Amino acid sequence: MSPIIQNEVIQTCSDIVTEKVIDRIQMQNVLVSLAMKQWMFQDRAVITMYPVLRYPRSPIPVLREDFVGFIPITDQSSENLANVILQRCDELNLDMTKCVGQGYDGAANMAGHLSGVQTRIRENYPKARYIHCAVTV
Repeated sequence: MSPIIQNEVIQTCSDIVTEKVIDRIQMQNVLVSLAMKQWMFQDRAVITMYPVLRYPRSPIPVLREDFVGFIPITDQSSENLANVILQRCDELNLDMTKCVGQGYDGAANMAGHLSGVQTRIRENYPKARYIHCAVTV
């Protein structure tokens, strides 16, 4: 198989898994948790965001975490990151009024109480409380 076909197969598998995750959490309260990592790729740094959705698993009251893709980041400003997060949630058809939390590391652009990502998202979704999380990637 050519690399183009391989990438199409991988993308199709990713789409199917993501669709199943979204179907499972449509009626749940969700905590959006993100990690960002810088990678060196072909002699250039690439920043990638890893969105993870946390939600209660029924019937057992245990939290489940599902990874929902890689997002390349070119602008690390809190305004851009908040827009990227909300855009991805919109693409996944998540009802952000059910978002009860945001979990990020303590970096100022993420956790800042004046203009951090968590503050920008809470302006539109006040139930999405910020929770500091230790991200290990």
